[in-house]
Amino acid sequence: MLFPIGPQLDEVEALRRAWDPSMAAEIPAHITLVYPVEHPGVEALRERVKGISGRERAFRVCLGDFRAFPPPDAGCVYIDVRDDDGRLAALRKEAAAPPFNPVEFPAHMTVIHPRTSDRAAEFWRAGGIQDAKSPLMIDAIFITSFENGKYAVEARFPLLQA
Repeated sequence: MLFPIGPQLDEVEALRRAWDPSMAAEIPAHITLVYPVEHPGVEALRERVKGISGRERAFRVCLGDFRAFPPPDAGCVYIDVRDDDGRLAALRKEAAAPPFNPVEFPAHMTVIHPRTSDRAAEFWRAGGIQDAKSPLMIDAIFITSFENGKYAVEARFPLLQA
């Protein structure tokens, strides 16, 4: 996982708490780098991330527009993550490369997850959705676990300073 840092993250977290307080309590706003179904196990993922973090530099991404996934992920509202310089895409490509089994999924930051909130339609009807565009810094890769209804950071791999 990538936990971006930046001044506008407070606004994103406020939106998440307002529209999906359960998910906001489980895990901070994040960008998933490698999904659990993509890697063969935590040790393989740990070794992959350790190697990547030793040679990749911190970088910026920007938040884009609010969007919704189509079925079967209907009810998920997210903020598009813009990767203007291609660094996020390159990092993901390397992190999920074979023998991992990558899936296609757009880079995003979830605001409402249908597993924990049924308020997506209400979100869109509310109108006046604030502009979430803002640069954020990615300075580390995290390995997380999910236990007792919460995510926990198992390891943090800092990226080289830019």
